[in-house]
Amino acid sequence: MFRRVFGRRPRLATQTLLAQVTVLCVVLGGGFALTAQVLRDSAEQNYEQRALAVARATAEDPVVVDRIAAGSDPGGEVQQVAQAVMRRTGLLFVVVTDDHGIRYSHPDPALLGKEVSTAPTALDGRESVAIQRGTLGDSARAKVPLRTADGRVVGEVSTGVRLSTALGAAAPLIREEGAFAGGALLVGVAAAALLTRRLKRQTLGLEPVDLADLLREQQAVLRGLGDGVLAVDQDGRVTVCNAAAARLLGSPLAPGTRLAAAGLPPTLERILTEHQ
Repeated sequence: MFRRVFGRRPRLATQTLLAQVTVLCVVLGGGFALTAQVLRDSAEQNYEQRALAVARATAEDPVVVDRIAAGSDPGGEVQQVAQAVMRRTGLLFVVVTDDHGIRYSHPDPALLGKEVSTAPTALDGRESVAIQRGTLGDSARAKVPLRTADGRVVGEVSTGVRLSTALGAAAPLIREEGAFAGGALLVGVAAAALLTRRLKRQTLGLEPVDLADLLREQQAVLRGLGDGVLAVDQDGRVTVCNAAAARLLGSPLAPGTRLAAAGLPPTLERILTEHQ
């Protein structure tokens, strides 16, 4: 893939940086998308519950119950109550219907006395909330049965909040989450760049192939020497023990062996320790 994109394989430092940035983008992008969806769903649910609370309050209004139960003409006091509720709550609509689905209140007075576009679902006595499309567009809706004092269902109260309102409430939180994800990405890229720079400095700018060639050349030189070569690092671990040194010591020392466990002659061990 790298050859197709760049024409030749990028250097190790570049590959490392690209890999780290890709992982950061995938993780942060996926996390942001998931969080944004959760925030949207939460906002919709909150506004569904808001619509449900208003519908319940309207269904308990005695004026609304009495006028629907009496079969009065659509509009009138029921329309006035619904309009007042809409003004106080900012809802998209408050629609009251009888048990035949005839509108007694609606934001559009021309639709009063006409049958609703979606069949009443609360006439069975159960409440419901959902995201639906109606004559006023997409909205978070709640439907509540309208009951008389003796418990008889005589109609339905349907309330709704414009879906864009619910999503608009979630927008600031989504923007904050996006800013956080963007900041985290910048910090991650900066950290990856620093790590890549350190890796390049520690390898002296050499590529893996160059390091492998250098190691092979070193091994060839050590094997060709007639003198014994024994090297240790600053932590007192063996790093090099060529064949000549192994013959002189009587056994080879594997890289990483500590001087204390190497069984070296005391004089040799002291010399190696003093010159670390």
